[in-house]
Amino acid sequence: IEFARTPLQDAFKYIAQECKCDHDIDGDALKDKGYTKNMPQTFTMQDTGLAAIKKIVSGYTGMCLVIDEKKKEFIITTTTFAEKKGLKPYEF
Repeated sequence: IEFARTPLQDAFKYIAQECKCDHDIDGDALKDKGYTKNMPQTFTMQDTGLAAIKKIVSGYTGMCLVIDEKKKEFIITTTTFAEKKGLKPYEF
């Protein structure tokens, strides 16, 4: 994985495509924390898609990953919004 000032939404789209799954970014949750889907991601790593998601999510306070195995989808949201929707954040 190599991101050079790649917008957050494009980084997650790439990871989803590589993992052959769907994804969703909760824009309202991000906005609530002052984040945007365009925040640049710059890093290189040779690891799994999950490791790349962890690296991105870990860089932002309150951002989290939710995995919906039934839909084969990962959701990027915040812990606050996940709790409000009854979703369980993934524990890395």
